[in-house]
Amino acid sequence: MNKFMQLSLLTVFSAGTIFSVSILNTDVNQSQAYEFSSEAHADWPEYNFEELATKSDAIVMGKVTNVEKKTVKHPQSQQEFNRQFSEVEVKNVLKGSTPDRITLNQAINYVDNGQVYVMFLKKSDDGYYYELSDTALVPEKHGKFRSSIKGLNGSLNKGQIEKEIKKAGN
Repeated sequence: MNKFMQLSLLTVFSAGTIFSVSILNTDVNQSQAYEFSSEAHADWPEYNFEELATKSDAIVMGKVTNVEKKTVKHPQSQQEFNRQFSEVEVKNVLKGSTPDRITLNQAINYVDNGQVYVMFLKKSDDGYYYELSDTALVPEKHGKFRSSIKGLNGSLNKGQIEKEIKKAGN
């Protein structure tokens, strides 16, 4: 191999390495920047019905009575992001214990005011409740709860969904 070819290959490899490192650094910096962003939570954990029932601090049937959207700042980064805080009147506790009214704190997939849901929730030290996955809020429509949770698929009436949840808790 002549000197010109060696120099050309060295230049190509060096430029490729610099480009690759630059791309990797950009990806890392972007992921850190989005860590607390409400738009970044598209990667929900995927739980089946038994896992949701087991991991939930509380499973409730509740009606959303008030919603309030707020822009909040992360305490360390001071980055602003949007949240929805929803007051929920707990109609029935299917697992755990909760007060008669709870506040659901959400970054995406907001609940609708006036809507009834079965909610698989985690209680945080901040006093708010959070859904465990993108399927952890099961809405009621026309007297049926329409679930897309693996292992609890389909339309169930109130009695059916209560029975399935209680059975999963044993």
